[in-house]
Amino acid sequence: MHKLIIALALTLAAGHGIAETLYQWTDDNGGRQFGQHPPADRSYQRVDIRSAPLLGAPVGSVAQPLSEKSKKSEPARADAGAKASAREQQAKRRDTCSRLRENLVTLNNNPRLSRRSEAGEVERIGEDERQTMIAEAKQNLATYCQND
Repeated sequence: MHKLIIALALTLAAGHGIAETLYQWTDDNGGRQFGQHPPADRSYQRVDIRSAPLLGAPVGSVAQPLSEKSKKSEPARADAGAKASAREQQAKRRDTCSRLRENLVTLNNNPRLSRRSEAGEVERIGEDERQTMIAEAKQNLATYCQND
């Protein structure tokens, strides 16, 4: 149970530490290029990499220059990517909350619980520890799963 709580906390905190800044520019052949450092000899644009990639774009290929019509629809695509990313995060949160609820039911309905120690031995979970685990599970549900 403690490992689940730690994993949940790390998962929630990990999203903020992953984000980096990427830059986009057009090369001499008219193709879009991306890099972690902006080019010194041409104009560039910062790219938000926290949103989901656009569907249908080939991975690792150099894109051709955009027409004026597709440049206008680019904010809509970025918004759709952000919405897809938000839906994916919401689904992961619902899954985690579902597992927390299942763990709470197990803790409440089974007074004789056991677990394997790191040495591989089966050890019994005492009533005091079980009550502590129940309280932690309730607290995690209240903190992370209020709207689910």
